[in-house]
Amino acid sequence: MNILEKIVNHKADEVAYKKSKVSEASLIKSEYFNRNCYSLSSYIIKMD
Repeated sequence: MNILEKIVNHKADEVAYKKSKVSEASLIKSEYFNRNCYSLSSYIIKMD
């Protein structure tokens, strides 16, 4: 097993653990669920 596979496996385990701790319904109810997203492309265009 190379280092990249180890990283991917560790991240998959981490995501599975976090999914088991927080339900999808609680994420949908959070205050940030329906917030406006920032557009990277529009921010870059404004900088010019």
